[in-house]
Formats: sequence, structure tokens, C-alpha cells
Amino acid sequence: ALITAVCDLPAIRKLIGYASHRAKMFCSFCYLPHSQNHDLNFTTWRSRTIEGHKAESDAWRSATTHAQRDQLLKAYGVRWSILNELSYWDPTMFTVVKPMHLLSGMLSWH
Repeated sequence: ALITAVCDLPAIRKLIGYASHRAKMFCSFCYLPHSQNHDLNFTTWRSRTIEGHKAESDAWRSATTHAQRDQLLKAYGVRWSILNELSYWDPTMFTVVKPMHLLSGMLSWH
């Protein structure tokens, strides 16, 4: 059983199926668009949910063209991951940025 994923930011994006940290929908915890990343009032941010993640990643997987997949990735910041096959897997709760980055102060660079 896989309990949590602990990786640096680029690796976690690929493993979990999230878009790049430079994408329009850059955050793996909320739907704050990159154009509003200056908004520090986190109470206004809409949180990601497991239901939303599953629906969005399923839509990406079901898309029949690369253009459709690109459009969905830009809109939601999510693509399909093999980890979605695990019935208990919740990327909104089981994703951790590498702890040493937190301790060494490198999180600000992410």
C-alpha cells in the first residue's frame, strides 16, 4: 500500500499527474490561477477535492485527441496518473513536498 508521496516539486507533478508549477493552474491544493498568485487571502481560494481530481483526471484520460488533453490540462491542471487506480489514493491529502526543502528554506523557490 502506498500511503503518501514525498518528492521534490517536479517529481511530484509527474507522479501525481499535476501540471507544471508554471502552468495556469499551478497549485496542487487549490484552483488559484497563476495570474492571481499574488492573492494571499487563502480564504478565497477554492480547495481541490478528491472528487474533483478524479473527475478531471478521468476527463483527461477519456479525451481522444492531444488537443483535448492539452485543453483539459490547461483548464484544471490535472492529467491521469496510474496512482488513480488505487481506490484509497487521494492526491489532495497524500502529497508532501520533500521535507528537506522545508527545512532548508528552499520552498520559497518552488
